Amino acid sequence: DFINNPTILSGDIGIAGDNTDNCFNIFVNISEIIDTGDGEYYYSIDSTCVIDGFTLSDGYNSSPDWTYVGGAIYNENACPTIRNCVFKDNFCLSSFGGAICNLNCFDDLSWGRLNIQIENCFFYNNYARYGGAVQNQSKSHTNIKNCIFTNNSSYYAGGALETGGITDISNC
Repeated sequence: DFINNPTILSGDIGIAGDNTDNCFNIFVNISEIIDTGDGEYYYSIDSTCVIDGFTLSDGYNSSPDWTYVGGAIYNENACPTIRNCVFKDNFCLSSFGGAICNLNCFDDLSWGRLNIQIENCFFYNNYARYGGAVQNQSKSHTNIKNCIFTNNSSYYAGGALETGGITDISNC
């Protein structure tokens, strides 16, 4: 029961309440391309990898360069299913996705298993330069349904969501 018994994954790993010493990302999902040897390929992290029922808070990505992205979750060629999660107080100083950043997450190789699923999640008080809560970069295909976005902000574009890929949103 994730509502009455929350499991909190916090980036606040240093001095309590001092966000400048927090970890850059809480989850980093970077997938390998696997060659089956018979002309077929697949990614090692697809929608069968499920992140379910966590509160992810206080990821503080203060890197001044653009290589570090996603305050709570960074997905590169990786498309997990994320559901029943709370994302709050995550931050990306100079980059993308206060809570989640998706880079090159698409289904060219796995025929549909690589569409990121974000379901029944709550995004609150996240910040980034682009995509305060969620940012989808090149070719990423994300399905977002039954989610709530409140008080997220960005400096340039997309307080809740900024996308350079394909994003399907329903009942949010």
